[in-house]
Amino acid sequence: MAYAKSRCEHYLQLEDNIEAVAAYDRVIFGYITMKQGKDWFVMDFADMGITGTLFSADSLNYMTTALAMYYRFKPVEWILKDILRNQYCNPEMGDKACAQVQFKQKIENWNQSGLMHILDHLVALHFIWIVTIPASRRDLFFEE
Repeated sequence: MAYAKSRCEHYLQLEDNIEAVAAYDRVIFGYITMKQGKDWFVMDFADMGITGTLFSADSLNYMTTALAMYYRFKPVEWILKDILRNQYCNPEMGDKACAQVQFKQKIENWNQSGLMHILDHLVALHFIWIVTIPASRRDLFFEE
């Protein structure tokens, strides 16, 4: 993330076990173009925590600083929530007003997400973790 901040306009946080549907990059770039000129801090393209979150290059400096300070104490998703609250809400604001302000800065577009965890079978410490794709989204990845 810190490496990318001076080399790009946008940064999409992904993991090595994430697969996108065909041409999903066009959806992301189209959404960026559609929101151009609008003030935003992050765009979410998946309901997977920080994975699938798009940052503008301007927000990466703030994000990397906060991550470096707090990653030992909190999950990254919590740090992102703290950043949004600290950057856009004042202490006198109520929870409802703060949520409305944050809603304008965090654009969520994951109801039709094209990002999914790949079917994975992991064996670690005698536990088997099976990450599956929900039945409602299988048609995006598999032909019937």
